[in-house]
Amino acid sequence: MIRLLLPEDCDPLGNLIDSIDIFSSEEKKVAKEVVLEASLYCNSEKFPPYKILIYSQENKILGYICYGETPITQGTYDLYWMATCPSFQGKGIGKQLILAMISDLNKRGGRLIRVETSGLSYYDKTREFYIKNNFEESGRIKDFYKKGDDIVIYTYRI
Repeated sequence: MIRLLLPEDCDPLGNLIDSIDIFSSEEKKVAKEVVLEASLYCNSEKFPPYKILIYSQENKILGYICYGETPITQGTYDLYWMATCPSFQGKGIGKQLILAMISDLNKRGGRLIRVETSGLSYYDKTREFYIKNNFEESGRIKDFYKKGDDIVIYTYRI
């Protein structure tokens, strides 16, 4: 069910990204660019700048998680993007993807995962998801993204 990104996943994953209502058009564009860049490393043994794990069922992509090493750190990784098909949210797919990422990073000697999200009210479920999955709020900067839109930083210690 959980596997690495394949080059042929780019279009279906782009469709999944487009289906996420809380992502702005700018966020969707960046998320798709990251998917495309990560796909260039599909046949490489090197750890790509963005690693993507796919949750699929019956050859349909239902979720994904994208993470990578944080530059100039030792054992710290950023969780960049994560999404589940809207009709499958709340069914444990996100949790399974988080656990797969943690398992992978544990094998790589990872010690800390950082994720940033918006403080806007329509991101309430996103923030609740991170807390429910043992991430701790580690910081907040008011008006970071724009006036009235704080950045909220969560961390997970492996």
